[in-house]
Amino acid sequence: MLLKVLKITWLTVLLIIVFSIIPTSVFSSPQNAIYFIGFICIFIICYWTYRQYMISYKHPIIQINLPKLNTSEAENEPVAIISPRPNIMLTNYKSIQLSHVVQLFLEVFKHQQGVAQHVPAYINCTKNVPDGISIYELKIQNQNKLISRYMSIGQLGESSTSKSKCFYVIYDDHMVVKIPPYPINNFVDYIRAIKADKRIIDKLSPKECIVPMVKPIMSKIHRLDVEDTIPKTQLEEKYISWIEISPKFFRFLQIEGGFVFFMDLSKYYFLSHVTKDIHHLESYFEQEIKLHPFFDMELYDFEGRYGHDHTSLYLEIKNIFNEFTKELDIILVQCDIFYSPPLYLLKEWFFCFIHKTDIQQNNSDFPPKFYTKLKLLFHDLGKDHKKTLELYKKMLMDFVQRTAFERTKIQITNLIVNLLDLLAWLRVKYIAIRDLKPDNLFVAGDPANYPIFLNSSEAYTIGLIDVETAVDFEAIEHHNIAQPQLGGTPNYALPVNLIKNEVIQTLYNRIPRILHLQDWYACIGIIFNIATGYTLFKQTANLLPSLNMNLKNVPEGNLIGYLKKEIQKFWDSASNEINVNLSLYEKQLKSMTIRVPDKLKLVFRQDILLDINHVKEKIDNLFINQSLIKKLKTIEEFKQASHQQIDQIRHNWMQKLTEPNDPTGKMTTIINFLTVLSQLKLQYHQLSLFLEILHNKTTNITTYDVLHHMFNVVYAVMYCPEWLIEQKHSIPDLPPLQSQAHGIEKTVDQFEDESNDVTIEQQLEQTLEQTIDA
Repeated sequence: MLLKVLKITWLTVLLIIVFSIIPTSVFSSPQNAIYFIGFICIFIICYWTYRQYMISYKHPIIQINLPKLNTSEAENEPVAIISPRPNIMLTNYKSIQLSHVVQLFLEVFKHQQGVAQHVPAYINCTKNVPDGISIYELKIQNQNKLISRYMSIGQLGESSTSKSKCFYVIYDDHMVVKIPPYPINNFVDYIRAIKADKRIIDKLSPKECIVPMVKPIMSKIHRLDVEDTIPKTQLEEKYISWIEISPKFFRFLQIEGGFVFFMDLSKYYFLSHVTKDIHHLESYFEQEIKLHPFFDMELYDFEGRYGHDHTSLYLEIKNIFNEFTKELDIILVQCDIFYSPPLYLLKEWFFCFIHKTDIQQNNSDFPPKFYTKLKLLFHDLGKDHKKTLELYKKMLMDFVQRTAFERTKIQITNLIVNLLDLLAWLRVKYIAIRDLKPDNLFVAGDPANYPIFLNSSEAYTIGLIDVETAVDFEAIEHHNIAQPQLGGTPNYALPVNLIKNEVIQTLYNRIPRILHLQDWYACIGIIFNIATGYTLFKQTANLLPSLNMNLKNVPEGNLIGYLKKEIQKFWDSASNEINVNLSLYEKQLKSMTIRVPDKLKLVFRQDILLDINHVKEKIDNLFINQSLIKKLKTIEEFKQASHQQIDQIRHNWMQKLTEPNDPTGKMTTIINFLTVLSQLKLQYHQLSLFLEILHNKTTNITTYDVLHHMFNVVYAVMYCPEWLIEQKHSIPDLPPLQSQAHGIEKTVDQFEDESNDVTIEQQLEQTLEQTIDA
């Protein structure tokens, strides 16, 4: 009602002004007055018609739902989006999908073209790339013509128990769009969230970190005059100030009514993408078969390149090619083509035949029926010579694998060195990221020199993308450490990623070390991925989602006991899995040697020395809390014994247990005690071995041993064999760490004499029996 009164008042005032400035000559005759009034009426009718047209155009009766444009879509039909994005709040903000992000950039495209929100627009998924990136064509109607452009998008990383969902977007620049777990509908809260991690970023300086900013998206909406003249931090403040006084542009920072975060990746490369490039054998395979086609090679050239073992294969594949050329001549005549195709076309066609890809019909010299017959020919040849073709492809792939690995070995070792440098820097700065993974790390080098700069570790660094889950663990008292966001990516996370600080304190009494070792464990998985291209803890990762779900239903009084059992189960699985994978890739991993810089060795030595003392303290407490052995001399003898000797005694007692029953549970108690002691001594021994390696002046260590020793450090701190004593009436299986003899051959030989010294073992066992009998 108020709006109508205001409109009537405005029109009245306008008419008074108009008639006050009209010359009196207009009304000097009735004819002039009629002309004037008619002109006014026509103007009002035209204006009213235009206004009604715009209302109906802006708010059409047709209602179209938001299209679902998942990366798995096979259809390529364009989808019309007529109405603007609804400004509503979803009850479950995690339901935002890739299609919502695409629609946001469609509106950015509309703004850049200067068209209204309501104009018809179309989205067309043109291509799904195997690595999860899809290419979309955006089209808008502008003055009876369609304007289009392309963008690429894909969801980042595997499923994660962390809160945010991230999408990798290429729209002029490379960026990450991060969807928070819950909608932020207040701009002040949004800016506060962007600046929340500033303290951690400042502390990590000069390590490069990519954090959320408004500039990556707002620079596409309104480019400031000072864009290229002021530092990046000041430019961000300028954009924030500009958007504060231009709230109409908030919509470009929002999806479904909630603010989202944007991170600029225009100058950097994801570590995950770099790793895929290194291990992407398909491109090397294509290059090999095109640059070195067998029909251009003599037999001695073929043998020199692929080995003398493949002479018969060369003759067989040559016969297939000869058969192909004969049949091709017949097809050419059938299609009235009286000239031979050039050699480059033969190479392309035969490559498609070997690689089983579609032949591109982009040469107008050959009619469609020729390509149809050519496909049938290749189908018949493939059927008749299937085994020979498979052997040829295998030979090529084996050759490509060997040569590619030799070319990229230096790049792999440099990436590992720089990753370890980042891990050491995090320790120096007392920062735990707690969600390290290849998709959260970037390689910062000269973009114009990629991938050449990977050949020198000094030419680039590895930086961090977002520090959402990070925590500063530099605190005098453990309770002063802030509670970080729980969660992580299963392939690179531990059970402790899912539990709060006070529970960690109850379990381990070492919150800072536990927080930092979450990054150690993630780095172990990342190093394996860099070196091989595969996932290290794939099976173990499957335990975390169910653990995360079950933690919500465990009564508080049973939480510690439940966690101890689940953590033991986790480490049993992780130990088995790393043993299998290290054995599987042993030759490859041992062929890559890393020279550990002195500054890294110093940082690692300090922490490992503390871990060694912590294990020693556990051994001392084990004897303090037991009632089996009372003589101090006997206790000292057991403390001095090797883990092999203790384990042999344990084995003897296990055999005794199978003879009579154990109604009192005394033998079970003994076996539990010996198991815990043996495991603690093994942890102490392996930590000491790694510390000794780090004390060497020049530490050259294979990637295999880096993975093995780093895992032993995390295992020694996280896996607590003393928890087995709480299971008084169970006989524990020997934890899988015992099978980890890889990398410690010298130490095993060193203790071989002691292990064969039956007198010492018998003496210890007799002493134990006498003590227990007494």
